[in-house]
Amino acid sequence: MTTRRRLKSMSDVRRFLAFIICQTEKQKIDLQLGSKLAYMCSILIKTIEQCDLENRIDGLEKKIGG
Repeated sequence: MTTRRRLKSMSDVRRFLAFIICQTEKQKIDLQLGSKLAYMCSILIKTIEQCDLENRIDGLEKKIGG
């Protein structure tokens, strides 16, 4: 698993999680590594959600002049 991936959106993370699951099921990725990658993806999902929310709030504040 040497391919570098850019995980910038929820869709990117979703595809990567699907890849991890498939590779783990095929035993091409160790279960421990698959679990760790999935956990990191869950953290990344939360981070993306928070950044999106922050950007939306900033945009609204600029619109109302706050």
